[in-house]
Amino acid sequence: MHIRQGRLSPSLWQALQEIKSVVLYSHGQPVFQGGADPDGIYIVESGRVRVLLAQEPRTPLLLSVEDAPGTIFGLAETISGEPYRVTVEAECHTTAGIYPL
Repeated sequence: MHIRQGRLSPSLWQALQEIKSVVLYSHGQPVFQGGADPDGIYIVESGRVRVLLAQEPRTPLLLSVEDAPGTIFGLAETISGEPYRVTVEAECHTTAGIYPL
């Protein structure tokens, strides 16, 4: 999937593309874990992810299944520096762009 530039200036858009890494996640593989320190912003490019909330000592609570390329995760935590609030894992083969801190 190609994420559109939108209202970003061409120079900012180019700078973001230069720092982006693209990662393929397999079924069940975590994209990031709740409670972990943020390492960047994730944008789903293809596939589907599950958003889970940890519940001690029970099984994590499924909050949503996101099937929308372009969905952004980790933005608030990356800005605030707080740990990730949820766990995001691939429900099928999923590709995400990672924009590091």
